Amino acid sequence: MQTDEVLLKSKYIYLDWNVIKYMKNPRLDKGDLDKQFNNIILKLKGKYRFPYSIAHIKDRANHFMEEHYAKVKDDFKFAESINDTVCVGIYNDSLVLGKEHMLKLFDEYILEPKKEIDYIDGKFPFLFKVDFDRIDEEHPMYEFLKERQGIMSPKGMEEFLQDLYKAIFQDVGKYKKLRDYVKNFDLDNNLNQRYSYNEVLHLEKLLYHLYPFLSSFQDDVDTLKKKWSKIAERWFLLNNKDLKQDLLLIQGYALLDMHPMFNEKLKKGKNTLDNIIRDGNHCFFASGAQYFVSEDERTREKVSFLYGSYGIKTKVVSESGFLNYFS
Repeated sequence: MQTDEVLLKSKYIYLDWNVIKYMKNPRLDKGDLDKQFNNIILKLKGKYRFPYSIAHIKDRANHFMEEHYAKVKDDFKFAESINDTVCVGIYNDSLVLGKEHMLKLFDEYILEPKKEIDYIDGKFPFLFKVDFDRIDEEHPMYEFLKERQGIMSPKGMEEFLQDLYKAIFQDVGKYKKLRDYVKNFDLDNNLNQRYSYNEVLHLEKLLYHLYPFLSSFQDDVDTLKKKWSKIAERWFLLNNKDLKQDLLLIQGYALLDMHPMFNEKLKKGKNTLDNIIRDGNHCFFASGAQYFVSEDERTREKVSFLYGSYGIKTKVVSESGFLNYFS
């Protein structure tokens, strides 16, 4: 990505991918709004940049098939008429603007090998037998443990996490089961296995990091917003030494979706954990913008919550809300 002093000092407005789609192909029920929005964006191009990010590339790569490549090129041609190939990326932990063609990044992204989760050696050092009389059948690991006669081991945990990682981003059922279990987690009754002394110490460490989140499920929005930065800090310090803004916003967005107050409705092939992670990427890359425009109400709600929790000044608006500022 190439950059210069002019780009680095530019103010920008960040458009969600759904907004760009509606600018290109106005909706039947909101066509006038989409056209008005498109016109105001064209008028503002002299004052603001409208960059894309890797999150837009990932959005367009979702469910991509080779026979749709010409359509991808056409979508990017339109998008570049708005963004002028300006991209927002990260350098030295800061958001910066540079220039790169969208199709180049897209081609590189779809050819990237799929990542595996890190090996958990040492993070789960125990071998024990689960008492099935004391485990809920709705537990995400229930069937996995049943196939292994209740034996849990470091290798077994590795296999479970690898299998879960391969499926959970697209499999709505697996993610929903995990999310529902967290939502209904009972600290008094869900940890009633027989543990050794070392296992108790390990469990206490886990609870130290997870408890602020699990104990916040009855909070109202304002109370949760005041506590969120501390909740996220405690949660993410379990596996991270440095809590940088990309982690707090991208992974924090996914963590917020686990909270009962912010659960998104899940739909097969549409609203999956993968979609939620991509929305978290938009949340991060928009955090240096003057405005973040999205037509997804739930996205706006969660992004606004996170920005409010961290004192980020970006205004989060819909197309109509944006027009109210600039008409």
